[in-house]
Amino acid sequence: MASRFRKAFIVCENNKIFGCMTNIVLYKSREDAEGACKRAQLRANAEQEKMWKANQPVPKFKVHAFFLVHEDVFRD
Repeated sequence: MASRFRKAFIVCENNKIFGCMTNIVLYKSREDAEGACKRAQLRANAEQEKMWKANQPVPKFKVHAFFLVHEDVFRD
């Protein structure tokens, strides 16, 4: 049985994987994740300019890399 390790990139909000985001998107390449991170940060900065969110901190988005392991590796 071959072990299957995959590297995945996730855009995290305030260094939390399961923060306020309801869906988690895994990216195969860092470039794709960086592009999504920049778009998310631009949206967050635009939301901050609205009057009802003026006193709230701006969320910071960052790309984190993880190794995913197939479940067959853990079977006895």
